[in-house]
Amino acid sequence: SWACHVSTGRQWGGRRVAHGAVLYVVGEGGIGVPRRVKAWEVVHGEQVKNLYLVNRPIFPAVPLDVDELVIAASQVERETGKPVRMIILDTLARCFGGNDENDSRDMGAFIRGCDELKRRTGATVLVVHHSGKDETKGARGSSAFRASLDAEYRIRREDAGSEALVISCTKMKDAEELK
Repeated sequence: SWACHVSTGRQWGGRRVAHGAVLYVVGEGGIGVPRRVKAWEVVHGEQVKNLYLVNRPIFPAVPLDVDELVIAASQVERETGKPVRMIILDTLARCFGGNDENDSRDMGAFIRGCDELKRRTGATVLVVHHSGKDETKGARGSSAFRASLDAEYRIRREDAGSEALVISCTKMKDAEELK
């Protein structure tokens, strides 16, 4: 939803978005992501343009992968005239390159790669990550990940069996929390 709103310039959650292109790195859910985009188009009556799916994991800890994504962002901007405003890595586990997400050194390399993507493209880097078995303990892996975040949102089902989702802000560094 967020990616579709950014790529179409529509408000998200009652807030303005920085309209631009989106690169969505589909590390998992290769069939589901296009279906969700199509569902968004039906609900909103608008075609989603400027949303580009990268159908393989990108490993931010690998400088060559960062370079390739930066080149892709430049190509998208040249072809569309719109800057890439958001890069989505879905999921952290799939874009971690076989490293140990519990190891702070490995997590640090991932974080540095994400920071480099942000610096070189000017885009927001959104990482989809899962909670552990005990959801009260938050996201899996090294605490260095959460410490490095500018913002963190938790998405959960409203009730068991419900289609409704609840989004809550669990961390906001330098901006107003969404309500």
